[in-house]
Amino acid sequence: MAWTFDDALEDVTVLERNDEWGRYEFCVGELRTKIQVHLFRSPTTEQTRFVRSHDIQTPGMLDAYHSGRVWWDYPAYALRNAVSGITQYYDQAVQAGHTPQESWLQRNDSFAEF
Repeated sequence: MAWTFDDALEDVTVLERNDEWGRYEFCVGELRTKIQVHLFRSPTTEQTRFVRSHDIQTPGMLDAYHSGRVWWDYPAYALRNAVSGITQYYDQAVQAGHTPQESWLQRNDSFAEF
């Protein structure tokens, strides 16, 4: 399936969206923490990488989830993986009966706002 930016953002509350500059801000489920994603295109390979402002650690996880793959063939794929890296664990925890907590979202120290 070819992802679009709309597909990538369908499971979240979008607060800000700038496809031209590759900057997105969203919230997940009941949480109020604003998560930012920045996309960067490689000038030599045409691939796109993402940097996310927060990672997630829900009950039962030993550590916060950090994506092992941040480079993708298309910008919409990169955005989809940045978003789903948060939403899939949030959804699993809620389905397991846990009450959403702001503390599940942990600031990514390597993220810098531009």
